[in-house]
Formats: sequence, structure tokens, C-alpha cells
Amino acid sequence: MRSWVRGQWIPFDANALVLKEDQECEFSQRRNRADGFDEEAIAQLLCAPSQDFAQTAIGRRVRIMRTSMTTLT
Repeated sequence: MRSWVRGQWIPFDANALVLKEDQECEFSQRRNRADGFDEEAIAQLLCAPSQDFAQTAIGRRVRIMRTSMTTLT
């Protein structure tokens, strides 16, 4: 399986998506960098008042639920 993106074919089969044991995906690498995503700014922009990201059991922010978003979002 592959998709045409910005003038080149990008594979997305199981072999293309598997990471090595100590390897992180690009999203994880960016999230862990100091200049990565500004989660506070994202929450202020997308969430309704007093709402925030859903969190895992250990407190890591994972996603914003649809019911927590503003109407415009």
C-alpha cells in the first residue's frame, strides 16, 4: 500500500511502519523536544473553558475529546 504525497510515493504497509526497538516515530521525537508542541496554547485554542486534554493513568496528555472542544473547533 502506498499513497502519492507532494510528488512522491509514500509506503504505509506494515514493513514501512515498524520501528526498531530504540527508535521513536517523528511525532514522538517532536513532542519530546524542548521546542516541540506547545500543549497549553493548543488547549487554550481548541478546548472549551475548563476543559483540557484527556490523560493517561500516569498523567500524560494524549488527545482532546470532541466533547471538550469549542463549537467552532
